[in-house]
Amino acid sequence: MRFLVITNLYAPYSKGGAERIAQTVAEELVQQGHTVRVLTTKPAFSGKRHDTINGVVVERYFPPNFCWYGNLGKLPAFLRILWHLKDMLNPFTYIRVKRAIRYANPDAVLTHNVKGIGYTIPRAIRQTGVRHIHTVHDVQLAIPSGLRIYGSEHSWQQEIFLRTWYETLCRWLFSSPDVVLFPSQFLQTFYTERGFFAKSKKITRQNPVTLTHPDPRERTSGDTLHVVYIGQMELHKGIVWFARVFAKWCAQNSPRARLFIFGAGTEFAALKKNYARHAHVQVRGPLAHDRVLTELQKADVVVVPSLCYENTPTVIFEAHAAGVPVMASRIGGIPEIMDERAGDLFFTPQHEQEAMLALEHFLKHPQIYTGSVGAHTAKEYVRKLIPLVADSVK
Repeated sequence: MRFLVITNLYAPYSKGGAERIAQTVAEELVQQGHTVRVLTTKPAFSGKRHDTINGVVVERYFPPNFCWYGNLGKLPAFLRILWHLKDMLNPFTYIRVKRAIRYANPDAVLTHNVKGIGYTIPRAIRQTGVRHIHTVHDVQLAIPSGLRIYGSEHSWQQEIFLRTWYETLCRWLFSSPDVVLFPSQFLQTFYTERGFFAKSKKITRQNPVTLTHPDPRERTSGDTLHVVYIGQMELHKGIVWFARVFAKWCAQNSPRARLFIFGAGTEFAALKKNYARHAHVQVRGPLAHDRVLTELQKADVVVVPSLCYENTPTVIFEAHAAGVPVMASRIGGIPEIMDERAGDLFFTPQHEQEAMLALEHFLKHPQIYTGSVGAHTAKEYVRKLIPLVADSVK
């Protein structure tokens, strides 16, 4: 079969889990003998327009706007509002997608996050009559930033008429793709309650991950506790808050413990500076995907301290596959993939005492994760994806 994958970011510009999932699915489709083209974005004046990555043909372009999506955070607030409006109604993207479909002649178009490439995409696909399967990764169709922050669910930013207009327009633009995949029940409920995808076939199916099952690190009481964070260094991810809590816990208790922070983002420089000489906190750069396993094998616990309503963070699946328990915020879709009976622990977002108690528990009670991983391998995921296309092809 032939597939066209549309995603706002793709390697080497990937930032988070959504882009990794799009790439994982595209490459697995190629592995199983299918033909795959990707349509994605690039900065205005740099980057390759055409590329081939692991058998996947990648076409990149800059959708005309005030800036590339990857630099959106650098715009002042009033320009960001105009950027979002132009992104939603970009006629250039509408034309470009229809042209890409004519050229690729796909059996199905698989869309992921399209913020920054254009919300006219679903209507362009409908015009061609090609099967459309959309994967939802976050709350971005209802909240422009894609961020719903704990404790601010009813803030003026959430209730302002501009946001509700945005949600209404997105609901109309996206209408009802043939199939919509939700990686968590949390996301499916979130969008169903808001009237999205009324006529679509809706399926809750966890995202694929590259799973390996190495021998987990065996730690005994008295050994140094290795806490690992792998993800974006952004305020909404909670790592700035957690690093501060961890440092405070260390100052109060002088434990044998270390926090290793891996990733990139707007808070990287500040974190690097603040903990440059800290005895218990080390701030590193981003990890190549093939190095994630290496760092997980050194970990005793992985921390996911999100302050925003997450979907199902890929790093949790990866930690479980490596036999590493997770301590995480009880928020969004995270509880759906955690297992306290198997070694995981929750804490309330931004609850300092609960986070410290979880750290104390892992310090005094070394353990490995004993539950199931729960996620699909890429091969299993694609095997279940093909029938959703084959039914329409017949």
